[in-house]
Amino acid sequence: MTSVGERLHRLRTERGMSQRELAEPRYTAAFVSSLEAGKRTASVEALEYFAQRLAIAVDELRTGRAADHWLRLELALAVAEAAGAPGAFRELLGSEGLSDEQQAWCHVGIGHAALATADLAEAGIQFESADHHLVGAAPHHRAHATVGRAAVLRRQGDARYAVYLLTEARDELTRTGYPDPSALLALHVHLAVAHSDLGDDVQAAEAAESALLLASGPRPMTIARGHLDTGRTLLAAGRLPEAAVAVGQARAAFREATLHSLLAWCHRARGLRRKRDWDREGALTDLTMAERLFAESGQDDRRVDTALELAELRLAMGIAEPDLPVAGNPVQQARADRLRALMASDGVAKEQFLVAAIGGFRDRGPRPELARAVNELADLLEAAGRGDEALRVLRAGLADVQRLNSQT
Repeated sequence: MTSVGERLHRLRTERGMSQRELAEPRYTAAFVSSLEAGKRTASVEALEYFAQRLAIAVDELRTGRAADHWLRLELALAVAEAAGAPGAFRELLGSEGLSDEQQAWCHVGIGHAALATADLAEAGIQFESADHHLVGAAPHHRAHATVGRAAVLRRQGDARYAVYLLTEARDELTRTGYPDPSALLALHVHLAVAHSDLGDDVQAAEAAESALLLASGPRPMTIARGHLDTGRTLLAAGRLPEAAVAVGQARAAFREATLHSLLAWCHRARGLRRKRDWDREGALTDLTMAERLFAESGQDDRRVDTALELAELRLAMGIAEPDLPVAGNPVQQARADRLRALMASDGVAKEQFLVAAIGGFRDRGPRPELARAVNELADLLEAAGRGDEALRVLRAGLADVQRLNSQT
């Protein structure tokens, strides 16, 4: 890399200026000569003076990089984030002049690409590298590396520690005065998912509500590309401050787009809370959106779970009898059998479906759904005058629930 003196000499001669013409009226030709020879070091004031005389930014004279160098790297980062391809981030890591923050973002990008292919070891390495580059950085920058680490932990089965990391990062943003919307959105979305993994529906719904308030809308990728095109145009026109704003908005929107599939969890968590609170119309809206987003992102198990929850809600609302989705596992089959019991018109069919549902829930839970199906079968038997059988069902169901409790 060239020195300040070498750059000063090159820029001066390119402009056809003598040392005296560059130096006067504030400095002497001898001073310029000593700088160019590397015998003296220019002060900040001298650098600013010579940069003004050469009609360049002082950073370009000091570092050798053009004034728009950082912005062009930001633009390249935005393009890489749009593609989501690890190769683009790795190529960018070889660029000269990347800041620590920009290097961190490259590692975050590679980490999320590794998560997408279930390479948890590589993802963990990349998010740790991002953390290394962000030591001492503001909390809203470090939050995105924390989100990645938490995603790895959750995929490894440690949702509880993931919740701890995400909560600490969220609280630090608020406490230190860095409530960056992009960072908060990512933290709340991942908190909603992690709490859902733990079966903590109340905390999941709270995080989901916060996330959905921050989300910009249903088409973040379209919005991001619009900002990116605007940034390119402004950069080409030399309007650097405006271009920087547009590129920053593009990068924030691209980050939101990567969370788009996870917003399904947020809609589901909020929908279930609305259902418990008897806001059936709100629950219907959220669960319908969750089912669509799960389907779009290929999360079929979650789509079926949500479709079954929607079916139960529609039954309660008196909407036309729903078609039940094809179950993908025994618990989903048990849920479907319970719904078939609710839809059945005669007692024999209701009993058969409830017995099948209890059998499906007995070994795997969830405990609340097992208890509900047991109570519904006992009520059905009691109404049919079969009180002794109802009592036996309740006793057996209580024993099954206690056994499942002891296993958790």
